[in-house]
Amino acid sequence: ARHHQGRFLRWYSLFLAGEKRKDERMLEEGGNGSAAVPTGKPRAINEQLTVLLSELDGEAKANRLDGFGHYVYGLTLRVLQRPQEASSAFLRAACLCPCFWSAWTELAASLPDLDALNALELPNHWMVAFFRAHAALEAQQNVQAIAQYEELLAAFPSSPYLQCQLAHAKYN
Repeated sequence: ARHHQGRFLRWYSLFLAGEKRKDERMLEEGGNGSAAVPTGKPRAINEQLTVLLSELDGEAKANRLDGFGHYVYGLTLRVLQRPQEASSAFLRAACLCPCFWSAWTELAASLPDLDALNALELPNHWMVAFFRAHAALEAQQNVQAIAQYEELLAAFPSSPYLQCQLAHAKYN
């Protein structure tokens, strides 16, 4: 595949197939998904990660990844337990494709705390307000999340998603 969409589909399919096979092997080996060898490392791994890392690393260094490519690169780095690099890849994905919600949610999950969120250089886009509210809710900063969701509801008053998130924050 030479076009961005085809490359994304290939990489994401490889990632998901590897994760599915890893889950199947974990069930076969231990049944509960937490089977580990004495060193503490899981027995089952996503065997596609080496292929993905070699391809995506080269493309990222050559600056040939679009937002979706950076997203798969971030997923790969996250599974390989390289959180800072994964966070950078998710941020790049969100900046290149500001309406790509999965990139924003992965970025929020990869941040250690709200101070790290505040240190990010985010694009000037309306999705950043949704991201900040989501990150505050995920970090259990419920007062801050409530304020942000109420502000968003003023702009999108009939949004069921915002109403649900606001209810969630108030419940917390």
